Amino acid sequence: MKGIQKAVDFFVQQDAPYFMIVDAKNNCIGNNNKLADIDQAGERLNTLLSCLDTDSKAIYKIYCWSELPDNKLKGKVKDLTNGDNDICFEFSPYAPVAREENADSAYQKALWKVEREQKEREQAARLERIETLLLQRQIEEGAEDDDDVADQAEPKSVIGALMDNPQIQGALAGAVTAWLSKIMMPAGQPYAVAGLPGAEDDSNRIDGAIEILQQYDDKLPDHLEKLAAMAQQDTNKFKFLLTML
Repeated sequence: MKGIQKAVDFFVQQDAPYFMIVDAKNNCIGNNNKLADIDQAGERLNTLLSCLDTDSKAIYKIYCWSELPDNKLKGKVKDLTNGDNDICFEFSPYAPVAREENADSAYQKALWKVEREQKEREQAARLERIETLLLQRQIEEGAEDDDDVADQAEPKSVIGALMDNPQIQGALAGAVTAWLSKIMMPAGQPYAVAGLPGAEDDSNRIDGAIEILQQYDDKLPDHLEKLAAMAQQDTNKFKFLLTML
């Protein structure tokens, strides 16, 4: 039996109030030969045992009697404990399992809690950084998409309007092609458009097409300038638009 409190509790349960505490060298270190009340005897036993070194691994024996012996527990210990007792049990004040494990468990639990909270903070900070990077990337990609839309939306709106109006599709095909040919052709060089009779006729067709387009597009000059810029800077995209005519 390990632990002082366990020894006292066990003693009280036996209802044998008279006792003698004997160490490993068979020396009496305390007794009760006066108190008949088991609770009072338990308090005395607890007082005596509390004086022991709780780090000591020494083994002690407690001899108990329900009635006070005739010798009143006085004399040689060997004679007093030689079979003339009701109960005898051993105990040690050293209780490493209960005390050390509980202390270690509390420390480990506290340490684990601190480490867990630290990891949670690190993970939260890491997630926040990732979310910030993702948001920044979305903003950058969104800006690129917006630029593409801005570059394409207005020209497409012109083409879309023309495609939805069969009356001007024929005029637009010749007018836009001729007009852009002027812009793309180096200065001083002649130009010609297949299927058109001549420059004067081209000019008339362009003027007529522009008059029609202005009825459907309030920002026609801006849109035509963007088409011209597209023809010079992004030829493939411009050619793709022409395939829609």
